[in-house]
Parts: sequence; structure tokens; C-alpha cells
Amino acid sequence: MFTMVPESEGVEHEESGNEYQIQNGNSYNLNYENFNLNCTNLDGEHSVNDLPSTLLRVKLYEVDIQSSKWIDKGTGRCRVEESFIGESPKLIVKSEDDPNVFIANTYIKDNTDYACQNDSIITWQDGANPELVRALSFQNPIGHHAIWNYINMVITGKRTYSNQKQSTTDSDTTYKGDDDNIELDAFRVLPIINAYSIDRLEHEIDAALADNENSEEIYIDIIDKAWLKMLFNFMNNCIYNKKYQIVSKIAYILRRILLNWCGNLELMQIIVSDEMFFDFLRAFEYDRELIGQGIVLNHVKFFKCARFIDIVNVPNPNFIKCISNAYRLSYIKDVILPRHLDEFSIQRMNNVIFNNMSDILTLIVNQGRHFFQELKNKLLKNYHVGLFLKELLICARNNQQLSQPERNSLILMVRHYHILNDLISYMDGSCEACKFYEENVKPINSNSMLEYKNIKDSMAKLVGNSQICERYKHESGEEDGYRPNLLNTSCHLTPDPVTLATEIIYICTDSFPAVVRAAIFANAEKSETHEPLLMLQLCKVIVESYNDAIQSQCKDIIVRLIDSRHMDLPEKDEICTLFYDKGVLDYLLNIIYTPLECLDAYDYKRLHNAKLEAVDILSTCVKEHKHRFKLRIQSQKIPLKVVVAMSKPYDKFLALGVIKFIKSCLQLKDGFVEKHICQHNILRIVIWILRNLKGNIKGSDYSDTFKRGNLVESACLDLLNFIENNSIECLIIWLFEDRKCKLWLQGIKDYYPIVKILEKKYEFTVNNSKRPLVLSKDVDDSWFEEEEDLDDTYDVMECDALPDYTISNHSTEFSAYNSSSLVEGYDDEDDIFPTKQTASMEDEFIKSPIKLSQDKVPVKRINIVLDTSH
Repeated sequence: MFTMVPESEGVEHEESGNEYQIQNGNSYNLNYENFNLNCTNLDGEHSVNDLPSTLLRVKLYEVDIQSSKWIDKGTGRCRVEESFIGESPKLIVKSEDDPNVFIANTYIKDNTDYACQNDSIITWQDGANPELVRALSFQNPIGHHAIWNYINMVITGKRTYSNQKQSTTDSDTTYKGDDDNIELDAFRVLPIINAYSIDRLEHEIDAALADNENSEEIYIDIIDKAWLKMLFNFMNNCIYNKKYQIVSKIAYILRRILLNWCGNLELMQIIVSDEMFFDFLRAFEYDRELIGQGIVLNHVKFFKCARFIDIVNVPNPNFIKCISNAYRLSYIKDVILPRHLDEFSIQRMNNVIFNNMSDILTLIVNQGRHFFQELKNKLLKNYHVGLFLKELLICARNNQQLSQPERNSLILMVRHYHILNDLISYMDGSCEACKFYEENVKPINSNSMLEYKNIKDSMAKLVGNSQICERYKHESGEEDGYRPNLLNTSCHLTPDPVTLATEIIYICTDSFPAVVRAAIFANAEKSETHEPLLMLQLCKVIVESYNDAIQSQCKDIIVRLIDSRHMDLPEKDEICTLFYDKGVLDYLLNIIYTPLECLDAYDYKRLHNAKLEAVDILSTCVKEHKHRFKLRIQSQKIPLKVVVAMSKPYDKFLALGVIKFIKSCLQLKDGFVEKHICQHNILRIVIWILRNLKGNIKGSDYSDTFKRGNLVESACLDLLNFIENNSIECLIIWLFEDRKCKLWLQGIKDYYPIVKILEKKYEFTVNNSKRPLVLSKDVDDSWFEEEEDLDDTYDVMECDALPDYTISNHSTEFSAYNSSSLVEGYDDEDDIFPTKQTASMEDEFIKSPIKLSQDKVPVKRINIVLDTSH
């Protein structure tokens, strides 16, 4: 379609070999494979235009929109026309017949989809008319290469201007600095810094980074540092001249560069270096989104006020550098870029931080005993040493790039110097570090909370400030983009000593539980009473801490320590001995038995959470230490006491914990435990909850408390399903022989199919069983003997409220109250939980207590008394 006709007329030249000798002295090698040409000569004239006219002779073609065929628009001479800074240069084709007629006159930058074919054709899509496609067919490849190279330089930004020297003199926002001697073509892709190139780069940086080839060239330009130095000098000049809009554009460009290479260790180290880091911070102080909403973040001021604390002396100078880089990288991730990072970018940045942390840990391990000896000596004196230890253990646990021998070496040092045992002093507040916290750290926390409150108050006021909203909409062009809490502000305080010690122990327990057990054993050996002070202190934190997260962490620590699945037999026996025989379990039971009455809101919540954590630990003990816990059930009647203590007052969370614990006891599949549950009517609480959940009790005080479809209902049904699936006959018979449960089950069986299944299984068991029923008086077991006949005169279905349980002390004779309850009383001379006379129960619950005997010896009787006054 395209033809090239050799033509040499109109050009004065002497042909010598393969070269044209031009009168102006420039020579052009006809071997165009080695062709190279500068776009602008020293005199400001384009060497493209200096080429002989025969080399620039072209035909212009356009695609016909209707026929989609190429149409010849004429022959002419091609040239370029330079423009002032801020405008795109033009590509001009003058008619060969009439030089005053332009058959093509277009801005190079406005067009798109430039393409080169066969060293002779250049095509593009016209910017003014997207449906118009044009093509230039060159007669000579030298002219083709000259024009094509020039177009490339315009598009990629490497073009220089004939009037640039004058512009750098007149413009106060053009780059000036120590690098004025940088050659104009010193960079591969990135442009020379000026106002125009910054504006263009802001719009084209995303497309340039998306292209792999251009991205590699940009990376080389940045790594060289020369372009960054030029950019920052230009930025500081703009700040000095108050050209803040240009600085905001620079901040956007740097942000795109950071997001693109946030996982590149080499580039990130350049960014956080002392040479570049503060200029980066200064640029991000002019983030367009923050300025539009009136938010000012003084990054540079913050780092100038930040103070580096030398905790442990490490002679290697790289140690402090690595610590500083780690903090700066974390600051970029958490403060500068959090609104723009996706999950993949966060992971890439974390990899860079982990690499830096690996260097830190390697330096610490290489220091050996000297480092940890100094750490132990300062731990009880300087609170910051504890903070450092926490971060050190977090790095050792999470850093996958740290070799296993190095990780083991670090943990063994912690074990060898008994560092975890020193944390007991943090928990009880007896060390100098706690005093240091009160005097130096706590005031900072108080000021931070005050400033945080002021920030939140000011942001709340900004919501109604119409001027700020309108200004942001005008500057950003976004109608609905105003976000008063753009940074999702939150206050991060330095943890108190108890929280810090708990978190350190939790980190070790999560990854290195054997180290924590070794610390407990060593601590018990040193104690005069051989008590595990560390475990007891954790239990104390569960009771006394007002932070539910810390309570949960202490519970997780204890559960992990007593988990026998990952212990050898000697270690298992030793930890069980300390837990069961040295007061830890008794401490937890005391937590459960402590009443919730007469407590203010804060103490109620604290003790309420402590009870939940304690009963969770008991559920774990039932699963992991079946034999030992069975002995405790036999000697202390733990299930009965737990159900009584956790049922007053009724709380759905406490009830959920109780049901979970009852199921754990049933999972022992032990006849003794099942008899204990039957004897003391422990399952009544389960049926009573289901009865209230069915929602048919009119006027009930608990109508708002009990709602269908909650976790408590699911737990109760799961417990009944467990009984049915395992065919626990004594419990099935008891459910339908106990008068209260039988009537309650009749009222709810239409709501819960499992009740009908249990009823059928009960009938089958009774009809086919050759042994007497569990509650028969013929059974030899004295637990199931009753002193009096049951009163048949009450109607259970009239009960509306959960009984208000009371545990009272009685003499050897039974109380004047012939009472009954959801859970029957028990005999225990060593009752540890508070006993208090209370009342609450309807007449329907009046029932003779079950008589318990222990070798015919009179014992102190503890009954649950239920008030029938209302």
C-alpha cells in the first residue's frame, strides 16, 4: 500500500560512499541500523528539521470511516515545530505543491496509539478526532528514524526544550541546586525536573509503572539517587516560594513510587536513609487529601522530637542503624500509607520489615551471653527494657526469615537467665520498673489520652462545618468524598506493667510453651512453699484486671500450660501436681464461687469476665485430666457448686459457660459423674432455660432476657443431643422421672424435636430394662434416697421467673424450710464459697431435700433456699 520513491532533487550534497555530506557540516550515516540523532542541537534548532528535505519526504494517509480503507491525502515534507514549556510540540506536514498549505498539523502529545512499521511507516490515532487514524509513509528510513525518535522522546519526557535555558532563568519553580551540572539526557526515562514535567509525570506515572520495560528504567533512575536529589531540591524550592500545589503533585508521584516498590529492600533502604528520609516526610506533609480536609501531619517535627533510647549497649554500629530503619519503615506503613495499602502491599512491606528485623536478631544472637546478661540486669530497673523484650520476642516468633538455630539460641538465652520469672515483679508492682512507669510513662499516656479526646472533639465539630466541606468539594471535585475521620484515629498507649508482663508470657506460651513451663518449675523450686507463683499470679490478674483482653490472655496461657497433649510424661505429672495440689485450681474455684451481688458496674464486669475465664479453664481440665478431675468431683462436688454459683443472677454468658462445663463432665462417660449429675438435679438449669426460651410465659420478668435462636439455646440442645447420641440411660430416665423436668419437657416438646426423641428412648429403656430405675428406693446407693414424699399439689407451668438462689448453712437437722431448687444442696464441711441466706421461688418448687449420708456421721448441711413470698 505504501511506496517509497527515491528522490534527490532540491538537495545540494556530495555522495561519498554511504554518507550524505550536508552543507552545515553534519553527516548522516545511511546505515540506519546504527542511526543515532539528538533531537535538539546546541543552537536551539532541531536537527530533525536540519535533515535534507528528501529524507523527510512523506505521504499522508487517513482511514476512511465509512469504507475503512486508506486514502491518500497528499505528499509533503515533514518537520517538527517546537513550543514553549507547557505546550506540546507539533508534527507538521507541508504540501509539496504549496509549502504554505499544511496537510497535517497536530500536537504530538494529544495523539495516541503511536506505532512504527517496517522502518518506513508511523501511524497514530488523532487526539482531536478519536475515529481518525493517520499514517506517514517515509521515503527514506533516516527521516523515519529521526521523526520516530523525536516522537518517542516527547511521549516519554526525555525531550529538552530550545527555550529551556531561558525558562530556568525566569521561572522560580524550575530545578536549581547542587546538581546543575547533570546532563540533560542523564536519566533513562524520568524527565528533567521542572513545573511542566511534574505536571505531566503526575498524569503519566501510573501508566509508566504499569509497563514492565519502563518500570525497570524508572527503577534504575531512582536507585541512582541523582533524580531524587534533583526532585527534592526542586520541591524545597517550591516550598520556599509557597508553590504548594506542585509539592502536592510531587507527594502523589512519590506515593505511587512507594506503592509500586514497597517490597523492594534496596529501594526502601534508600528511602529511609538519613540522606532521603526527611525529604520524603516533608513531601507527604502536603498530601492533597489531607490538606483538602484541613488535616496537618507534621512528620518532620515528630521525628525531630522523637528520642532514641539506648537500652542495651551493642558495640556494632549497624545495630542502631537497623533499629532506626525498622522504626522508619513501620512509620511509613502505619502512618503515611495506611489509606492506600491493600493486603498484598502490606505483605510486601512486612517482608521488608522482617528482612530488617532478621539483621537485628542476627546481631543480637552474635552478641551471645553479654547481651542477655545486661538485659536481665536492667529488666527490673528500666521499664523500657521490658518493652524491648516484648518486641524482641515478637520478632523471634513471627519472622520466618530467621533461621531455626538462631531462633532457638535466642529462646534458650531467655530460659537460661530466668527472665520470665522476673516478670512476677512486674505483675505485683514490686520492682523499680513499675515505679519508673508511674513517674515517666504514665504521665505521657495521660497527655496522649487528653490530646486524643481533643482530636476527636475537633473532628466531631468538623462534621458540621460547611465551609470546610465546601472547600474540600471545590478543591477535590468530589461531591460525596468528605470524610471527617479520614485517618480512622485511635489512641495507642504504652501498656502498663501488668499488661506488658502478660503479653510477654503470652508470646512465649504461644510459640515456646516449654520455656514457660521451665520457668514455672524453677520458680516453684525456689519458693519455700513450692507454690507455682507465676501461675498463681496469672490467676490473680484474671480476678483483678479490668481489661477483658488481658483476662483472656491469662486464661489462654494457663490452658496452654496444662494442655497435656504436647508434654512428655514427667513434665505432665509435674505441671498437674502444681496445678491441682498447690492451690491453682482452688484459686480458680474461689473465683467462680465469689458472688456478683453488691458490686458496682466496673467490678461486676471484671468479676463476670473472670468467672467466664475460670469456667473455661475448668472445662479444659475435665478434658485433659480426666482422672484427677474425677477425684475432685468426688471430693468437692465441683459441678454442683459451679452450677449454683454461676446461676445467680442469671446471665446468658455465665449460663453458656455452665452448659459447656456440664457437657465436658458428661464427655468423661463415667458412671460416677453421671450419678452425681442426677443426684443434684444439675440438668434442671438446662431444661429451665429451654422452657423460658420457648416464649410462652406471659408476664415473665425474663421475657427480654430469653430470646429464641441464641447461643445458649444452641448449647442446651447440643447437650441434649449428646445425651441422646450416647444413650446415657440414667440421665434419660432422670429427665422424665424428675417431676419438674418432666412437666417442663412436656411444655416444650412441640418446639424441640429432640425432646420427643428422648421421650421415645425413655419409654423404650423403661419397658426393656431389667434393672430398677435410677431413682428407685431399691437402689443401694444412698444418694438417691429421699427423706419425704414429694408434694404433688403445685403446678410447675405457673412459674415465671428463675429462682433467686441462696446457699445457707444448716445444722445436722434439716431446715424448717422444706425447699427445693433447680439444683439440690450438697454436703461439704469445707465449703469455700460464701454462704448467704436468700429467697426466691414459687410454691411449685417446694420439695423435700434429698438426704445425703456420709458414713452415718452427722455433717453440716448446705441447702438452696427458695423464697416463695412472691
